[in-house]
Amino acid sequence: MREAKRNVSGQAFLSKILHLGLRYEFILLAMTYLAWCILPDLIYLEMGSQLRNSFRTSNETLYYGIAALIVVPLWQLAPKSTFCFLPPSKLKKSVLLICLSLTFTNILVSFLVNKSTTHGFEGSPWTYWILSSLTQEVVFAGLIYGLLEKLFPVEPTNRKLARFFPTHLCLTAVLFGAWHFRNHVMIDMSLLLNLGQIILCTMIYLIILQTRRLSGSILFTCLSHVAVNAIFSLV
Repeated sequence: MREAKRNVSGQAFLSKILHLGLRYEFILLAMTYLAWCILPDLIYLEMGSQLRNSFRTSNETLYYGIAALIVVPLWQLAPKSTFCFLPPSKLKKSVLLICLSLTFTNILVSFLVNKSTTHGFEGSPWTYWILSSLTQEVVFAGLIYGLLEKLFPVEPTNRKLARFFPTHLCLTAVLFGAWHFRNHVMIDMSLLLNLGQIILCTMIYLIILQTRRLSGSILFTCLSHVAVNAIFSLV
């Protein structure tokens, strides 16, 4: 009897995975992660070391500009309800207060962390902490979060943890953290430091994505990301 139940549950799980794989949102999600998170870095790594260094130092704006342009067609392909930049005009004051509190808390913590470590991004050009930050939020808090929300819709539950950290929010944070593995490959960050960065970015994103969940907007995640990277670059 138990074996039969296991077989049925296993078949149901496999059927759900196949169903997700055939959905438009999943295909667009895979395209987004491949086109923006993986493909540019693969092209970058294929360059010779001399050309790569020259490209980074003299064409930083072009590099992140191309990354930003990749987002545009992906955004146009996504369902219109996937995400919005601004919160609704009738956003509750309590929700606005929570979102602002989370945003400024994240900025303050980043400032304190930057003061106590030597692993900042001193000297990085403005494109790093503006253009790159904004495109990351459009991709992760916008497209990826919105597509995962459609693939894993929130179901009514009495469990507070599940309400604050639904599946789509957690998966977005994990994908965002995993994307930072590129720093080990691209800028020769030590593996141990990079693993710490991945874990920290995932945990922070679990918190800052609460502003996305509550407001339905990426405005607060954008403000937070730009400010944090500006701190690591300028302070």
